[in-house]
Amino acid sequence: MAENTCTVIVNYKGGFAALGIKVGTEVGGGISCIGGRTFYTGSNGKVTVAWVQGCKLTYIYVDGTAYKGNYENGETYTFTIN
Repeated sequence: MAENTCTVIVNYKGGFAALGIKVGTEVGGGISCIGGRTFYTGSNGKVTVAWVQGCKLTYIYVDGTAYKGNYENGETYTFTIN
């Protein structure tokens, strides 16, 4: 099944990359578009998240905090945590 992806970058407030942070996803857009996945940031604070093509990525969860948005394939999103 084809997938969409986007890059998530997580930094601490001090500007340092956040290693090993849990990043979750939630998708919507139809009966087959239910649920999400869990990913973890690498040493550079980056992670590529993926979701099924044809579905919409509606939430990104960073370290337990939900961020609602219209996340798009191929884009990069940056989040800052404490």
